[in-house]
Amino acid sequence: MTFTPVTHPLLPTTAAPGQLSLVETQKALHLVDQLLAKRFCIFRNPIAHSMSPNIVQHRLQPSGPPALLVSYGRLETDQVDADVRSTLAHPDFGGVSVTIPLKRDIMSPLDELTPEAKAIGAVNTATPFTKAGGHRGLLGDNTDWIGTRNVVKAHLPQSLNEVNSCLVIGARGARAVIYALHALGAGRSTCSNALGRARKNSCTRSRTLPLSCSTRST
Repeated sequence: MTFTPVTHPLLPTTAAPGQLSLVETQKALHLVDQLLAKRFCIFRNPIAHSMSPNIVQHRLQPSGPPALLVSYGRLETDQVDADVRSTLAHPDFGGVSVTIPLKRDIMSPLDELTPEAKAIGAVNTATPFTKAGGHRGLLGDNTDWIGTRNVVKAHLPQSLNEVNSCLVIGARGARAVIYALHALGAGRSTCSNALGRARKNSCTRSRTLPLSCSTRST
């Protein structure tokens, strides 16, 4: 067990007189330039209806970092343009949530990908990290498959010991879905979509994922 010399607003009393909370400590460090403010955002198009900024800001309060240290905004774009690259390169960049239509294009300015992002062939988050030698880099990850895996696993009948084959209806997000099904043991996943373009994309996915994937049109 690790003890830290901070208190928390939800505690009935402070552990010691004058003890600071984590938020107060971060504010103090920020005032003496020891802790830089971080900016997080979401890239997508369209973006007006996205609830991500509100959800994140709500989760940051009251126990998380103070608002003056963390901001979460929106950047509406359908391409990795100068604004995107400028946001990623800025010293206060803390991370980004990436969704349609940039999950594949955003990979180009990143320095490294997690094994999951490489296998899926798409990225939904990018965060800065420190490379060997102390230089700053950008790491791309894909967490979509984790949500899919957890939901499917939670709703599987208890009598079902393993997943052998699956049907994926729709092509959007199918890369991560197929990867999640593969993680659950599925040896074959069939993607079904009425659009010819979706059928073509689904066939391509089978060459980037570690499993066999066939398609069916509806």
